[in-house]
Amino acid sequence: MKKVIIYGAGYGKVFFYEAERYGIIDIEAFTVDQAYMKNEKECGLPVVPFEEVKRIYPPSKYDMLVVCGYSVMRNRKIMYEKAKSKGYTLINYISPAAVVESGIKMGDNNIIMSNSVIGYGGLMGNGNIVCQNVYLGHEFYIGSHTIISAGCTLGGGSRISDLVFIGMGVTARSFLSYGEESLIGIGSNVLKDVEPFSTCYGNPAKAVGFHKETGVIIKER
Repeated sequence: MKKVIIYGAGYGKVFFYEAERYGIIDIEAFTVDQAYMKNEKECGLPVVPFEEVKRIYPPSKYDMLVVCGYSVMRNRKIMYEKAKSKGYTLINYISPAAVVESGIKMGDNNIIMSNSVIGYGGLMGNGNIVCQNVYLGHEFYIGSHTIISAGCTLGGGSRISDLVFIGMGVTARSFLSYGEESLIGIGSNVLKDVEPFSTCYGNPAKAVGFHKETGVIIKER
């Protein structure tokens, strides 16, 4: 296996410690856009400007994994496309501590973290993150660049569109649809379909706002 460059040093550091525990990929360095360069090293590894990464770590010798967080969800697609344009092979990462049933089909740059259980017969696009301790039921569909946060339980037959953010500890019944760029707040109980571009939370979850112009933006306090 070629060595791997992580594009993103924010959430990328969270992923680094997850991946290092199991040692199934060989992470060589981080890369970030020049405008966001803060340190020359993270987690003991070099950090190089994305504008220079192809010269320093050429795609012929290195694969890449885009690990962008959730603060501006639309950046996830932008970074994915920038990495592809440089000619890198974007790998999938499936933790050895996850249970992934047979028949799952997925694109590239997907991350499934430890202690998650993924049901059979699912289809997943590109650039998704399934965090720790998620249960995702059988025959699901996930588009691209979506994040399912830690501790969620989503019933079988879920239909999750692109750039959806599902907060920690969300519980949802089976056969629901989640519209594109929707946000479901922490701890919500989802009993009906989620509208596109909506912010939903509560028990039961209800739409409390819409964000079509900006997409999902989450500001840490």
